[in-house]
Amino acid sequence: MPVKLSASLLVRPQVEGLTAWNLSVDCLMLIDPVDRLLDVLPREMRVGLLANQVSFSFARNRYSFEVIPGLERVFLPEHGLFAELQDQIPIDSVSPYRFLRDVQWVSLYGERESSLLPDASLLKDLDMIIVDVQDVGARYYTFLTSVFYTMQVALTLENPPAFCIVDRPNPAGRAVEGTPLQSRYASFVGVPGVPHRHGLTAAELLLYYRDRHPDLKNGHRLKFAVIPYDHSIPIKDETGWLTKEIDRRTAMQPPWTIPPSPNMPSPITPLVYAGQCLLEGTNLSEGRGTTRPFEIFGAPYIDENWMMSLAQRDEIRQDDLSLRPLRFIPTFHKFAGSVCNGWQLLPLGRRFHSLLFSLALLRLIKERFADFAWRTETYEYRDDLLAIEMLAGDDRLLEYLNGRGKRSELQQYLEAEELRWVEQAQPYVLYADILTPTVEQG
Repeated sequence: MPVKLSASLLVRPQVEGLTAWNLSVDCLMLIDPVDRLLDVLPREMRVGLLANQVSFSFARNRYSFEVIPGLERVFLPEHGLFAELQDQIPIDSVSPYRFLRDVQWVSLYGERESSLLPDASLLKDLDMIIVDVQDVGARYYTFLTSVFYTMQVALTLENPPAFCIVDRPNPAGRAVEGTPLQSRYASFVGVPGVPHRHGLTAAELLLYYRDRHPDLKNGHRLKFAVIPYDHSIPIKDETGWLTKEIDRRTAMQPPWTIPPSPNMPSPITPLVYAGQCLLEGTNLSEGRGTTRPFEIFGAPYIDENWMMSLAQRDEIRQDDLSLRPLRFIPTFHKFAGSVCNGWQLLPLGRRFHSLLFSLALLRLIKERFADFAWRTETYEYRDDLLAIEMLAGDDRLLEYLNGRGKRSELQQYLEAEELRWVEQAQPYVLYADILTPTVEQG
């Protein structure tokens, strides 16, 4: 099904000098998307908001939840309204937020798995749900999974609310990594069919879900509006609710001034996250408790000599990657207070394939160190699967991690699957960029 919102959308192309961070020229200085949203919201709507602290207007110096007219309730994703909660810490009380505005506050990340889906009664009286979260281009990142679940609930209603997506650039760029999640590994950290690094913006991925995902039958019943992050692109509205946009230049804001979650501190983190998130399924520290989570990783059981020589191993060597040996002491999380031997990942450009690196790394460490182990505790509400199974999400990748298959065969498999995703997803790209398989670039 063609995407209705893609007609006549043009933006400036990417600038090659910025490819080390995969940032487009539009990422250097963005329009204020919340300011743009507020210009077109009518006052007679009943509105729900699914957002966190990135939904801040630089022009007005206010959060969206402070000033959106007709706001009835705010739905809180993982980590809380201000990203104050660490991973897998439930939002078990919304009372701390009530001083902000006299609306209903709803946790979408509580103690029980059922909390991930809002009750249909909380959507039934809404005309529109505004979504303003910063995605980072990886399927593990849970904010868009919360939106996906909310869309599922909305489709159970006779008159579902419309969805208005405040779009923001994908900080991981248009590169694609990995394979589509196989349905038996589905969880809160993975919607089936999406690769590890998908290359889409939030609005693009949600449009893809609506039009193509088998778990959203009759998704066309959901009407979308998109607030593009580029001012040269007009707001697209299927809902009929938004007013005519004021012809003015809204305030500008630099990128990444508000980190979207506690362990996503810089624009570099999304470039390594697609692979390094696999470490959550192991007893390696993924760097939580340091100032560079996912870039820094290691464990006390790593041998010092092996640490110093790893960068020379052919199995993990890549173009556009530098690997710096180091020691670090996490202040919390795995190995808190203990000295860890490890490394810092330094991605140098587009050809770095984080997933391929992390798969090869974990296989090497598993074969070398007897103290290495897969995580066995309950992970994101599931205890019937290992965390690594949910994160890898693919039988072929799990076989490789357990010592079966060659790296060259893995690369061929990844390239084929990345190309397949590019063909499926490219029609949903709303801007002038093109998706690119990362393995092919290498």
